[in-house]
Amino acid sequence: MILLDRTVAPAFQNAVDFQLPPFHHHRASNGTQWIVLPTVQQEVIKIELVFAAGKWHEPARGIAHFTSAMLEKGTPKKSAADIASFLDWKGAQVEITSGYDYSSIALYALLRHWEETFAYLLEMIRESSFPEDELTLLKNIFKDNLRVNREKNAYVAGQVFRKSLFGESHPYGSAVDEADIDRITPEDLAHFARFLKTPAFVFVTAPPSAKINTEVMAGEWAKQKEESPQGMVISPVGLIKVEKETSSQTALRLGHVVSNRNHHDYPRLLLLNQVLGGYFGSRLMKNIREEKGLTYGIHSSITPLRHSAYWVIGAEVNKENEELALDEIRKEILQLQDEQVQPSELDLARNHLLGSLQQDLSNPFSVMDKLKNIFLFDLPPDFYSRVYQSVRQASPADVRSVAQSQFFPAELHCVAVG
Repeated sequence: MILLDRTVAPAFQNAVDFQLPPFHHHRASNGTQWIVLPTVQQEVIKIELVFAAGKWHEPARGIAHFTSAMLEKGTPKKSAADIASFLDWKGAQVEITSGYDYSSIALYALLRHWEETFAYLLEMIRESSFPEDELTLLKNIFKDNLRVNREKNAYVAGQVFRKSLFGESHPYGSAVDEADIDRITPEDLAHFARFLKTPAFVFVTAPPSAKINTEVMAGEWAKQKEESPQGMVISPVGLIKVEKETSSQTALRLGHVVSNRNHHDYPRLLLLNQVLGGYFGSRLMKNIREEKGLTYGIHSSITPLRHSAYWVIGAEVNKENEELALDEIRKEILQLQDEQVQPSELDLARNHLLGSLQQDLSNPFSVMDKLKNIFLFDLPPDFYSRVYQSVRQASPADVRSVAQSQFFPAELHCVAVG
């Protein structure tokens, strides 16, 4: 037996390319696109239906969320308990998510039971009765959670920040409140549920042995609906303060709208963000946490959506350190614009970012997440290969150039809650 010397780190493998495994793509006669990834090694399957029925499409606040959440709460023939019992008996699980742009319903099932559990899922979607007693219970739980979350500075800061970016009437900036919830009726949900009759996409992650007849399955759905445009209203920049006398800490959010995934600078923007605050060894962590001791953690990220994208920095600091933290954050942004990153620092951030991309190839479900992004956001098939190559080849001068063209310290939306 050969024992590994665990005191010696394995050699770094610098992969030169990023290729997603082969998949099948089929557009059914009703317009639904099916993407099948036949790479699962176990006898399990995941089928995810994605609908153009997120916040972007809802007629009133909260409708998209409650419509999706109520799908498991009963049909004319089955109660919520019946649905849960059947899925549990078959070893299946359903995950329902309502987001800004889309709503999705994912079924995890054993391969030998997938057809009957999928048929059950379709019945649940098409025949949901939105029982009033279940809706009342769900609304009460949601309002209780909302009251709890409103006591959390970080939650309030996130809401106020998005409102500042997009405006309170925009789907990306609006936030549901108790009055919105009280107005929701079963009839509202049943009306909006017609958008859940036809998925825009179906993503199937399965073993190669799985037999998926996409045309037969898709034939049961009607034509999908068209997407309606929404206007964006950008609020004035500046510092928005929400005072909480009982809070000893302040939650900070800073950022602004940036270029989206389809922009040629996007890969280098990801790398720039990595240097600034995208991982534990970033500049913000070293300055604000390690050197100044102002926070336990600080992080920056790029959030790409279908119709926009924004960059945000988040941290929590003691109230008396709020102004110092904001000054230091702005200083770090300006320094990235004024001076080139040292090659060693850039390589460390680059390797961390590329490594996280490579890790996403380690299992079929994370691979499918990449394919979902390509199809849901109209990206080219080789998008991730382009990102990988652009990050690999980016120089310190490239990173500084992107900092100058994408970051605008004078136009930061700043929120301080506490």
